[in-house]
This record gives sequence, structure tokens and C-alpha cells, in this order.
Amino acid sequence: MHLHAQGEVCFDKPALSKAPTARNNVSEKLSYTTGDKVVSSPAVSSDGTVYVGSHDNKLHAVNPDGTFKWEYTTGGDVRSSPAIGADGTVYVGNLDGTLYAVDLNTGAIKWTYQTENMIMGSPSFYTKGRKRLSFITFI
Repeated sequence: MHLHAQGEVCFDKPALSKAPTARNNVSEKLSYTTGDKVVSSPAVSSDGTVYVGSHDNKLHAVNPDGTFKWEYTTGGDVRSSPAIGADGTVYVGNLDGTLYAVDLNTGAIKWTYQTENMIMGSPSFYTKGRKRLSFITFI
């Protein structure tokens, strides 16, 4: 993946070679332009949908062919990388300190949680049996 200053997100697919990580051996798989810059990493679901936050205050869902799927407007810049939960929810935080739980398929909000500080880190999960721990980085 590489990012461009104006919010264009490009996902690279390595070409078959002995050095697939070399910059000259990649080709663009898809490109999608957001309304502002992107500083976080994308999350990709099992069906190939790409979820990425942007400084345009939105969480974007992009179909595997690079077309628009949905977007959800938050209350601030999204610097947190999205995380996909096993329950079909995309979790992402933003600079206004809100953690958002958004439906993976529709983009509908499931719930929000307001913290006391900005959320810059990405949600992460650990599940073992019925026990589940969630971690979020606050600044």
C-alpha cells in the first residue's frame, strides 16, 4: 500500500518475481480517493472490502474493485487504523476521542463510546474461549 498527499489510497499487489518486495516489482491493484489525507493502515475483510480512515472525518469502505461501498462520518480526523471484529463490526477511533462500532456491510452505526482523550492507536482484540480482551490506545 502507498499513500498520496491528497487522500488517494493505493494497494499494491506484488508481481511474481524473486524479490516481491522490491518497489519496481509491484503493480497497482486498486486506487480510491478520500476527501483528505490518510495516515492509518487499512483493514481488509475476508471478502476483500477495504476499510480506511481519513482526515476527512470519515471511515471509508471500498469494494475490492476500488469502487465506493459506504462511508461513515465521525466527529473528527480518523488516524486510527480500523479493526474488524469477528461479529461483523468495524471498530475505529478518532481525534475527538470517540470509539465507533460500525456495521461491516451497511456502514450503520452500532454504538459509540466517548473517551476523555484523542484515539490515535488502533483497536485490537484477543479472544480465548469465552474470554475477550480489547485494547485501544489513547493519547
